Amino acid sequence: MQYDRFGSGEPLVLVHGVGHNRHAWDHLIPHLERYFDVIVVDLPGHGKSESLDLNGRTVSEAFVDAFHELFDYLGIDRPHVVGNSLGGRIALEMAARGEVRTATALSPAGFWQGAPEVAYVKSLFASVSFAARAAGPLAPIFMRSPLGAAALKVFLDQPGELSKDQITTMINGFVSAQPALRAILSNASNFDAPIPPEVAVTVAWGTNDHVLPFKQAKRAKKQIPNGSHITLKGCGHVPMSDAPDLIAHIILGTAAKRPSARYALAAATA
Repeated sequence: MQYDRFGSGEPLVLVHGVGHNRHAWDHLIPHLERYFDVIVVDLPGHGKSESLDLNGRTVSEAFVDAFHELFDYLGIDRPHVVGNSLGGRIALEMAARGEVRTATALSPAGFWQGAPEVAYVKSLFASVSFAARAAGPLAPIFMRSPLGAAALKVFLDQPGELSKDQITTMINGFVSAQPALRAILSNASNFDAPIPPEVAVTVAWGTNDHVLPFKQAKRAKKQIPNGSHITLKGCGHVPMSDAPDLIAHIILGTAAKRPSARYALAAATA
């Protein structure tokens, strides 16, 4: 996997969602590099990393194996891991294996309420994929139109905060990740593994999430009863873009247990 590294301290790995890339975390890096050795990655099949090869494994197994290789290469052991969507599922999978110090999952995948919700996500991504390919080089202009803004609202509650370059990077990355996207969605499954009590876990979910609806947070809370569960009022599926300051505080509250973060947690759930 391709990666960037910032700051110093205990290792903190940031994992993006399906169809995205490591630039999903750009807004958070200035907040976190003061406290951690921050490592942002492109998942296999995304960004500049090599293609996703399941080779008889489940999607979760393939991604966890890829992180094992990366951690060995970087010489790090049991990092803190933060993930969004698919990345949140990966963070929880590694937490269940006791391979991380802490896990923070933002709208994690794997808490479907049945086959219709899986079908909805597949249909949603198919529609977005078609629109992204059709727009081509005009995507940044299209995304500034009322129709384009509505499409972005599927993922972000505040799409107007994105620059032209950020929109271009996101759309181009989404198109190039299509082979991985198809493999991931065809292997969708629920997360049902127990997490050791010594691994601190936080699950945060946006109330305006249109990809993995907020009601899935109830199943996550039932599956991970010992975790901290936070409601992100007004945030969409990619909350680190909608509310980077708040998400940074939540990460610090889990991984560093800073007092200011505890205040932010109280504000987020009020």
